[in-house]
Amino acid sequence: MAASFIARAQAAKPRIRIGQIGSAHAHAGGKMDTMRASADFEVVGIVEPDERRRASLATSKTYAGVPVMTEEQLLNAPGLQAVAVETEVKALVPTAARCIAAGKHIHPDKPAGESLPALRRLLSAAHGEYKAGRQTLTFPKGRGRYDGDFEDLAKVIRGEKALEFSPAHNLAVHETILRASGLPVESMCDVGRVLGIQMPNC
Repeated sequence: MAASFIARAQAAKPRIRIGQIGSAHAHAGGKMDTMRASADFEVVGIVEPDERRRASLATSKTYAGVPVMTEEQLLNAPGLQAVAVETEVKALVPTAARCIAAGKHIHPDKPAGESLPALRRLLSAAHGEYKAGRQTLTFPKGRGRYDGDFEDLAKVIRGEKALEFSPAHNLAVHETILRASGLPVESMCDVGRVLGIQMPNC
């Protein structure tokens, strides 16, 4: 009964009408795939000002079936609520600013343009007269990408933790990689020579 009620409630939830401007950013395709796969979003269309890139959309699985339109058409599309900005970096902030001026939520990619003052003006506009959907979030300091690796290294050095793999195993892995790369490796002595390690009995 509860599961059925939740399913009906989710089905009744209106989808967010969203569009995308640009396909040049490295994350553009992934963003579009995610929006299209989500039950929360309805993709209205894609804008690509570059003629060559626009032509390539027709043969792209990611953009297949997505209406291609001008920026003016997208920003004036009935019920449009948000825009994912996936242009080249130099055009990201000016494009996002036009979306804000049209009263739309934005999801710009990183890096946020080439000018910090321009980004500040964009944020000021988003947090100024246009308040719909505004949120100010404070995140706790996250762990660095390699924090865990160096914590493990410190434990190994202090003798608090054993290595997961023996040196022989690690060298065997390196030997495999070197052989696959086409480098001349005839023995573990060669592995040590390539890696700059003095191997026993070599």
